[in-house]
Amino acid sequence: MRQGGSASPELFTFYLDKVLRSIPFLKKKLDEKALLAFADDLLIECVDEAETVEAIQAIKALKCFGLEPEDPPPPKAIGGVEVVQSHKYLGIKVQSRKADILKDTKAFCQRIDRHVRR
Repeated sequence: MRQGGSASPELFTFYLDKVLRSIPFLKKKLDEKALLAFADDLLIECVDEAETVEAIQAIKALKCFGLEPEDPPPPKAIGGVEVVQSHKYLGIKVQSRKADILKDTKAFCQRIDRHVRR
């Protein structure tokens, strides 16, 4: 399969899902819908510092599959991961408060719906 071929994204998604599910912490987060994965981007929702450290260890375990983070650690971080109250992921603002998440997701879906109806 050549890189950039029409089946490449689907094959990568299949591979990534298998890899993420092979690491118990990441599988748990996927099952809880607390891990978003798209192409080479991952977003893991962690509830406290201990879980964040566990997530970092799980991400480091991806190295054995040829996957590893490339960004240098931010200046204010837990185990090299910046602590934020919200983050923009694939154009959607992800926030730490569930009420805000629901409100933002509903607004995003309404914008998509308006574009589809045109």
